[in-house]
Amino acid sequence: MNMQYAGVGSRFLAAIIDTIILSLVGFVSGFVIGIVMGENGAILNTILNIIVAIFYWVFYQASQGQTLGKKVMGIKVVDLAGNKPTVMTFFLREIIGKLVSSI
Repeated sequence: MNMQYAGVGSRFLAAIIDTIILSLVGFVSGFVIGIVMGENGAILNTILNIIVAIFYWVFYQASQGQTLGKKVMGIKVVDLAGNKPTVMTFFLREIIGKLVSSI
């Protein structure tokens, strides 16, 4: 199978798009929770945003093979055989791998 790797620029733009999407979701949830619960909702909003981010980066990407940002940029994640990676692969890549990389 002949695969073409996405360049740094398109990956970077996809990451920006994904960050904007998650930021908007976080803003809206923070706004709504803030109206309903006031300052007491800060911890709830943080937990909710972590759950949404994990769902987006792992489960959405595992089901679609791409995030919305990657879709806009025409990028699809596949394994070496050209197949869509599993949920565990995305979890290791997106959560554990990026957490370790950020240290």
